[in-house]
Amino acid sequence: MSEHDFFFKARRSVSRIEGLEISHPSFSRSFFWVRNPNPWMKRQALGHGGGVVQEYEYLPMRLQPKDTRGDLDFGMRVDLGDLGEIIPGELQRVIDDGTSHIKPTVIYRAWRSDKLSEPMIGPIVLQADEISRTRDGSSFEAVAPYLNLTRTGEAYTVDRFSMLRGFL
Repeated sequence: MSEHDFFFKARRSVSRIEGLEISHPSFSRSFFWVRNPNPWMKRQALGHGGGVVQEYEYLPMRLQPKDTRGDLDFGMRVDLGDLGEIIPGELQRVIDDGTSHIKPTVIYRAWRSDKLSEPMIGPIVLQADEISRTRDGSSFEAVAPYLNLTRTGEAYTVDRFSMLRGFL
């Protein structure tokens, strides 16, 4: 069922469940967090499609989209309620490993509460930009990866466009 059908044709008891996957080569592990699981569960198994199922942990968070998903500038503000227990330690690992030039990958998915086998929205691959600490935890902007400055979504490389060599 599409997102359109979810909003206009679904029963009122059906809700949207949103989750984030946050990873980095220097993190101790990839983090799978869900914002609003079933209220009686601390962990929830959610499908990624194709029979792949991943267990997500509940973490209080606020997700605020910056724009519509249809353009190349899509991003969202993410406020994690980790109380400074998770992200600062992982960022210290990044600094210690010398991989601070690599931005953490953030993958957004949303499921229907009555169909958890595959996401209704996503996966939308973003990258964390300027992670900061707040009173409640960590906060960052998750933005589309910077492929080029023209924002066409097309990476212009000399391998693909040999005539660019004259401009370099």
